[in-house]
Amino acid sequence: MWAKVLVEDIKHFLEALMKFWSNTTGTTGNTTGASTSKPTERQSDAPSQFTKNFCLTMLTQSDTATRLGINNSPIANGELFVVNNLEQLSVKVLEPVFALLKGDYMYSGGYRCKPLNDAVGSSDSSQHRKGMANDFQPKVPTKANVESAFQAIKASDIPFDQLIIEGSRIGTPQETFWIHISYDPNKAQQRRQTLRVIVGEDGKNRTVGA
Repeated sequence: MWAKVLVEDIKHFLEALMKFWSNTTGTTGNTTGASTSKPTERQSDAPSQFTKNFCLTMLTQSDTATRLGINNSPIANGELFVVNNLEQLSVKVLEPVFALLKGDYMYSGGYRCKPLNDAVGSSDSSQHRKGMANDFQPKVPTKANVESAFQAIKASDIPFDQLIIEGSRIGTPQETFWIHISYDPNKAQQRRQTLRVIVGEDGKNRTVGA
């Protein structure tokens, strides 16, 4: 009698053990403890720290996206390549700029998913769409402060692709300026192109060499 009870106990123990492995590995009948599912690159949208001062959350955050209810996560939008682009942008450009300018700047306007890019009226060819660009401005965003930062980056050896002084409501008391900087990891040599936005005779903004 006791032998039959022992056999039943062992049977129940083995069934419980198999269930445990199945729940913890996501497999059925796999008693090795190794998962048979293939890993997916960056499966979660948890903050991913690229450098000391820049992470995935920081470079995809958008007040406009939040206001419009747009999910601006490159992972949620099926654009995983953007994560690598943002990492390269952070390592090659943003962190060096942060060190050069002593960090006294506000960084925003990194990656834009298609719906967000359309909402702000930007072109599909914008480097923001691919996570290759970021905008930033001094905490006191005067024209003089933006110009000073622009000239400092231009004179440095930071390997940017484009460096642009952009602005809105230029020529009015409400004018504001910021800097657009980009890095293209697909290029062996960055262009180091410097531009600025001015107001043309027709009152429209123009981008010219700087």
